[in-house]
Amino acid sequence: MLAYRNGQLCVIFNDFGGNSQSIPLKMELLKGNPGEKDSFLKRIENELHKYTDQIATRSFWNISEIDIEPLPLPNYPNVKHLWQVRELFVRVFDQLGFTILRSDETFPEFVLLFGGIPFNATVAVKASELANSDGLLADCDLVICWENDLDEIPVEFEILEISKYYDFLST
Repeated sequence: MLAYRNGQLCVIFNDFGGNSQSIPLKMELLKGNPGEKDSFLKRIENELHKYTDQIATRSFWNISEIDIEPLPLPNYPNVKHLWQVRELFVRVFDQLGFTILRSDETFPEFVLLFGGIPFNATVAVKASELANSDGLLADCDLVICWENDLDEIPVEFEILEISKYYDFLST
């Protein structure tokens, strides 16, 4: 569905969890003579196909392979709590290329935008803590964890291990 939100034409869709999401369309597609209705509608249709393909191929983004210079993390206690993982993610989310659309105490703890695609994200200290949470992971696109201790890489969602973005030896 198309909608006009905050001064932008947007594609509105339901994500895999049934949540309503929107992606702004580039305004360049609106350029041209509006009297050329067929051409205008064809440009919108082509743009929608591009976004539909992006939504369908989320695994293309390889979030776990994002690389930035580690930030110093002096005088921080051992990470043992979800609130610590959330706080440390919030310190680096923009450097990793994410936009936080929503942050909450319940699932999804974050709704993130990455590469123009929305992601439902949950938080864990260790990725294995979510291994027995099938219902939760069915609606999850991304697990943000301090430590990825899983032996196998899941195909249903991506894992972002944020400890690799921090340097414990810097002062």
